[in-house]
Amino acid sequence: MGPKSNVNGWAHALASSRCSTLSEVEGVRLGSRTAGGSGRSEGSRAFVARSSQDRPLLTSAGKQMAGLRATTIAAALFTLVSVPATAQHFGLLAGPTFSTLTGSFVDGSAGSEVGISFRFTFDTPLAGNISLATGLGFVQKGGAELELSPGGQARGFRTMYAQFPLLIRPEFAISENQWFIAPFAGPAIGFGMSCDVKPADRFEFEDSCDDTMPGGNQKVIELSALIGFNIWKSFPGGSRFQFEVRYEAGFTNVLGEASDLGQSARNRVFSAMFGFAFPLYEITP
Repeated sequence: MGPKSNVNGWAHALASSRCSTLSEVEGVRLGSRTAGGSGRSEGSRAFVARSSQDRPLLTSAGKQMAGLRATTIAAALFTLVSVPATAQHFGLLAGPTFSTLTGSFVDGSAGSEVGISFRFTFDTPLAGNISLATGLGFVQKGGAELELSPGGQARGFRTMYAQFPLLIRPEFAISENQWFIAPFAGPAIGFGMSCDVKPADRFEFEDSCDDTMPGGNQKVIELSALIGFNIWKSFPGGSRFQFEVRYEAGFTNVLGEASDLGQSARNRVFSAMFGFAFPLYEITP
């Protein structure tokens, strides 16, 4: 019994050892196949063992990388759209105006008076893509077929103002840094230069505004607010072909008789102008 038991024990141990060896060999083969035939079975088995545990970490890292890429792309797009203003420009704009008078001094609906406007422009950078737009403009205003409160007789008024605007204007590129758009807003002060009046049934303005005419004298100073936008195409060297649309709302009574009666007569003006601008001085950011 003793020798036979020993032989059986040795056989059992040998079989176990053989099975263990075959398992290891199969594991090495599987690991090598997973690693792409590189032969580094230990690293392959370790990677397979850790893959299920590390998957949440990799997913979190992937989300962070995606967020970083999105932030980078957004910053790049903003850089393309928001372009720093780096040069002072001097230019000229001219075009038609469409104006009317509104307020308690004017009865009924007022017609629109067509006039002209031209302005010498000066733009200078402030910070980043923000610039200050100013200059000297000459603007025709007024209204047609106005029924004035005192007599109710329809009259037409045409006034001319020298105007100094002070506008804040952010600038944005809209096409490969060649086309730009710049909305603006700000106050303006105007100084009355002339005022003409005529009956509504007469075509030509033949009389000047004075105390003997309905409406009275023209008020000398007018305060108003401007909003609008510029669009321009930039050429090599910094010159621009530009287009501007603006709306002006006056705050000041422009007719003396309206003020004397405690009533209001204020200008409302829409204008569209074209022109050119040329760089004066390059500013290094």
